[in-house]
Amino acid sequence: MFRTKICGITSVDDCQVCIDAGAEAIGLNFYPPSTRFLDASETVEAEISQHSQGQLSTVGLWVNTDIKEIVGTAESLNLNYIQLHGDEDPAYIKRLASLLGTKRILKAFRLGRHDAAYILDFVSACEIFGVRLAAIIVDAYDPENYGGTGKTLDWKSFNQLNPLLEGYPLILAGGLSGSNVTEAIQAANPYGIDVASGVESEPGRKDPEKVRVFVANAITALDA
Repeated sequence: MFRTKICGITSVDDCQVCIDAGAEAIGLNFYPPSTRFLDASETVEAEISQHSQGQLSTVGLWVNTDIKEIVGTAESLNLNYIQLHGDEDPAYIKRLASLLGTKRILKAFRLGRHDAAYILDFVSACEIFGVRLAAIIVDAYDPENYGGTGKTLDWKSFNQLNPLLEGYPLILAGGLSGSNVTEAIQAANPYGIDVASGVESEPGRKDPEKVRVFVANAITALDA
């Protein structure tokens, strides 16, 4: 499982920026309302996926999407992981896992809307269905958006999830940047981190220096 993920990659150049910085994964956004949306009918996502092969993991992000669409895109792009960032329930995940396998599915939860009890119940329901999520992403809650907002969550609240979800890699997202990622990791003690807006010059455009600083600071803090 990756520890450093740069989400919302929209070009081969930005993919290379992440590779050069030493990131372990990139995220490709297939949620149409997002400013980082990649249209599956275009070719840029295939170019990004091909460019990344053997150099970092690729993660496709979807929100409340038809399962057949996810499977088709994941297979055509040879994605390593599927990230679900919407209101998908355990039954939905069971159906998806039957087609893609359980080791490839990440589920995002938004603290503020989802509390620890909700996440625990969700994970337990998945386990009853025979599905063990590859990792759990915890993001900040925004009533109007499903992620990528730059809002910061309570890092100490995140840390309280660690003993409750022992054995699951917990990935911290929400409002991270090169200037606060060290503090966030020290307070939250996550397995890994996920960033989008915090390393951009504008939505969908990564800033090479911001990416470099973010990944370097994150790796140092995670290894401490």
